[in-house]
Formats: sequence, structure tokens, C-alpha cells
Amino acid sequence: YGGKLIVDEGLAFDQMLQSLMGVFLCAMAAGQSMAFLGDVDAAKAAAHDVFELLEAETSIGISDSSSSKGQATQDGQGMRIKFDNISFTYPHRKGVKVLDGLTFEVEAGQTVALVGPSGGGKSTVFALLQRFYDPTEGEILVDEPAARLTEAGLVPWRKHIGFVSQEPVLFDMSLEENVRYGAPPVSSAELQEACSRAGMDDFAGSKVAWDAQLGPRGGLLSGGQKQRVAIARALVRRPRLVMLDEATSALDSASEATVQKAIDSFITARTAALDKPTILIIAHRLSTVQKADKILVISGGKLVESGTHAQLLSERGVYYGLYMKGAS
Repeated sequence: YGGKLIVDEGLAFDQMLQSLMGVFLCAMAAGQSMAFLGDVDAAKAAAHDVFELLEAETSIGISDSSSSKGQATQDGQGMRIKFDNISFTYPHRKGVKVLDGLTFEVEAGQTVALVGPSGGGKSTVFALLQRFYDPTEGEILVDEPAARLTEAGLVPWRKHIGFVSQEPVLFDMSLEENVRYGAPPVSSAELQEACSRAGMDDFAGSKVAWDAQLGPRGGLLSGGQKQRVAIARALVRRPRLVMLDEATSALDSASEATVQKAIDSFITARTAALDKPTILIIAHRLSTVQKADKILVISGGKLVESGTHAQLLSERGVYYGLYMKGAS
């Protein structure tokens, strides 16, 4: 047909060739796209689930406003926390009580460790404090005068929290940008102070330049260095509540010792610092919590023991069994 157009219609040969190549390329693209037809239904189903989640209503409103109670204390000063007969079941497991009448108090500025068997409810305590969920029964009270946590605006409340997880989340940005990420604007002096308190002096600005790109997931840093960056990121916010969730459990013994030294140094040094946040620690390795002001042993969603390391060892109860098991 192209030849006929050239002879009868005066079509130029190069125009015919361009049209022919266009037809070939379109046919190839159409053929390749057919291979993805099987994924269309799966994609539609996945998109439905995503949009259903995005449009879902939650009982915890995302608000910038907050209760006037317990919100005026200066940043960095610890808060008092009270769990008053807290019971909780997850929405997808309504028949299982994860917490069952849990009651305890944490004084402002204390360092308190939560320990106990796996599945006892320790991580759920952290989830409730971050208001991912609200209690099924009971009340969480904060500060003096005691204010219900459910009355606090979600955004301002979380600004008071510095959270360090087992797996630190770092980004392909500079070291300084990773420390500042999510924090309000701070001066270089405040940044340096937070990094020093987190034990970063041995590599920040020397082995790793402040403007050095850390690579995807902070791949330029070792596990211990990543965790100290995460601690510095939490401290630079000047939080009133610091939450350490198994901060050393994913590290090798050498890195764990380095990070634990930084945590111990921060806990000790903060008594002389301007800010003295309340610190909550979840730990399975009981050697990491011996310096805590108080240790809460949680099992089966209940508080079964409470005291210092020495007191709990002398009682020879659940904590003693866990400690001896870890020592062996």
C-alpha cells in the first residue's frame, strides 16, 4: 500500500518509511502492554484498599488544638504519667485483652524501664502514649494537674515526644539534615549539644562530615552510628518524654556497648542540664536497664512487679527469673 501511494499519490519515500516505523513501534508497544493486563485487576483491588484506608474515619482526631491542662510546661522538662486501670484490645483482635487493668505512675524526670515476657503489653503501652490508639477502659493522665491524654491535641502532644525505635529510619540526606529532620528550627550550638549528648562526638564532623550524604537508609553509617543519630534526632526536639523501644537489641555487642554508653551518659548528664525529660525504656536485655530509677515488670497485660534493679532481684520473682535467664 505504501508503494501504491508513492506511485499514484506522490508520497515521498521517507514519509512512507516514517509511517511504517511508527506502525511497527505502536504494534510492539501494544503487544508488550498486553502482558500487564493480568495485573490490572490486582492493581484495582489494591487501590481500593489504599483509598479505603485513606478515607477511613478515626476516633482520634488530628487536631492542632489541645487541652489547656498540662500543656504549658517548658520544653525539655519531664512530665508525670499515670496509667489508671488501663485495659485495651486491638480493633482486629477484640477478643484478646492485651492490657488488663494496668496501673502505674511515672514521676516527672524519672527514668523508667518496662520489661517482661514477649507479648506482655510493653509495646502497647508505647502505642497508647503516642496515641496510635486510645484505651478501651481506664484513663491515661499526664502532668499536674492531671489531664486526660484523650483531651490533648494529637499534633501538639506528639511534639513533646522523642521516639527511638529498634530500627532507626535515616534518609539519603546529609548527616546534619538527618539529625534536624522533624525538629523545630534550632541553632548550630543546640544541634551540637544534642549530638554530643547522644555520643556522636567520635564520628560527627570528623569521620563523617556534617554535609556528607549518608546514602539510602543511612548506609554510610554503621548500626551503632545510625542509632546514635536517631537518639540525637530525638533529643534535638527537646522532648518532655523520651521513649526508647529496644534501641540496642538489633546491634552487635560492640555497637550495643557504644550506644548503651551514650544512653547511660545522657541519663546521667541530664540531671545537670536545663532539660530533664521523663525517659521510658523497653528492653529485653536487662543489663541495659539496671540504672533506671524504677523498673516495671509487665506480664499478661498487668503490672506484676515494680522497683529498682536491686529490689527486684532480692524479691526473686518474675524479674529475677528473667535476669537469671539472660545471664545464663
